[in-house]
Amino acid sequence: MTASNGPNPPPFGPPSGQYPQQYPPVFFPPPMYYPPQPSRGGGGGFARAIFTTLAVSILGFSITLNIYLLIAQGFFSGSAGSVGRTVITDGDTATMIAVVPVHGAIRDKTATHFREILKELEADASLKAIVIDMNSPGGTVTASDDIYEQILDFKRNRGIPIFVAISELGTSGGYYVSCAADQVFAQRTTWTGNIGVLIPRINLAKLGEKYGIEDQTVTSTGATFKNAGSPLKSDTPEQTAYWQGLTDEAFAVFKSVVMTGRKLDQATVDRIANGKVYTGNEALKLKLVDSIGNLEDAVGAAAARAGVSRPHVVRLERHLSFMEALSGEEKSESALGSIRVGNTEVKLDQRLLDNIISPRPLYLWSGQ
Repeated sequence: MTASNGPNPPPFGPPSGQYPQQYPPVFFPPPMYYPPQPSRGGGGGFARAIFTTLAVSILGFSITLNIYLLIAQGFFSGSAGSVGRTVITDGDTATMIAVVPVHGAIRDKTATHFREILKELEADASLKAIVIDMNSPGGTVTASDDIYEQILDFKRNRGIPIFVAISELGTSGGYYVSCAADQVFAQRTTWTGNIGVLIPRINLAKLGEKYGIEDQTVTSTGATFKNAGSPLKSDTPEQTAYWQGLTDEAFAVFKSVVMTGRKLDQATVDRIANGKVYTGNEALKLKLVDSIGNLEDAVGAAAARAGVSRPHVVRLERHLSFMEALSGEEKSESALGSIRVGNTEVKLDQRLLDNIISPRPLYLWSGQ
């Protein structure tokens, strides 16, 4: 048996000599867990939970029902939008002057919406005159001609004066439409005229040769002009003459519209119709417009022509239907797309791409 020099350390204690004459550390038990105190009011918490659940359920049901009702309304009302009226001047409601806007690029939708507004006015006995609020760089040949013919038909059917007030722009197709009016007003800062036709095209044949891209479109035998205008093929002399003929034919129609509407002779129109944009004062000297003035001036002149002393001036605009808004049908057509050429990403206007891929004659000022 081995002798010990001191008292033995207590079991599970620290090594001998480190804590002389001390007891080992004391370990306290963890605190006791006590259940939460019951809430006052007995079953109030349960009742509150039931009430909240019911309220949320009712709210959700209400929102869902309203969505279904809106969708159903859209289906039953069809895809056609509505024509809204905004009173500009509150006068004698039996003598209305209607202000109809033609803003932005003129396309098939513009012509369709314009027709819907005229249909709204067709049976209105209080209508005494129309003033077209024009601010457009022009657009497609067919849509511009469509609106022009609509105005002439309305004048024949109702026999009321129709005036045009050009604000910023009334160029190309915008001016084409204006020629259907009885009188045309323009502000001195207005840009108008730009009588001419263009077919936007970009030829990428040389770029295709550089990068090994070629057009291998197959056309039917004998249809030699079927693929004329391909952006990846250079035009033959015959194809160039073909495109020029299409452009000149649309140009001849434009000049005839100006001659008829503005009561000008062929020589005068040939001199003016050079593609130039004219200011309001220049256009007045060239007899392209009748007066310098704004929309308010045009409304006053139209009322005087119609023999109305206290006109009720109303602006009519076409609003989107629910289904059109839901589908995004009327979103801007100038959304950007992108293509990659080598290591470079190029942003392109989808409308411009459409015109390049499917060339069409335009009564459009190319400055826009």
